[in-house]
Amino acid sequence: MKGYNSYKRFYKRFRIQFIWPGLIILTLMLLIIFFTPSSIFAQNRSITVKDLRTEYLNNPLGINMLHPRFSWILSSEQRNVTQKAYQIIVASNRADLASDKADMWNSPKVFSDKSINVAYRGKPFKSDQTYYWQVKVWNQNNEVSRWSKINYFHTGLLKKSEIGRASCRERV
Repeated sequence: MKGYNSYKRFYKRFRIQFIWPGLIILTLMLLIIFFTPSSIFAQNRSITVKDLRTEYLNNPLGINMLHPRFSWILSSEQRNVTQKAYQIIVASNRADLASDKADMWNSPKVFSDKSINVAYRGKPFKSDQTYYWQVKVWNQNNEVSRWSKINYFHTGLLKKSEIGRASCRERV
């Protein structure tokens, strides 16, 4: 009986010294995990811009519009992410655009959720030239995406006077 009582005393001391504090710490950790916003634990869940289009086409050739329209899709691994602003840059040289230089158009940060048919508002285009563009967006939490991949479009004949010079009769 003497051994049993010493075992009871040991168990009581062990329970008070180790088990209860351990259970309290475990409970606090679980409460912190369940009630902390999931964005803190998110890794690499940034927003991206994809599927860039010019006049509904991917890298089109022969665009004959003076103010083509741009479109893109906002992508994120998080739920309920919405676009609140965008910025578009357009350049006549791919290298300039890669270094954030836009000689044709640099829209300011435009506060809009519009991502379809955003009209070009820059310098006039020249016929038979390739232009490069990209976009970045801000979400509802003012988090900014990286610049999108560079997209391009090639202009066709933009003036009526140029149409006569490119007649099909000359090729026959």
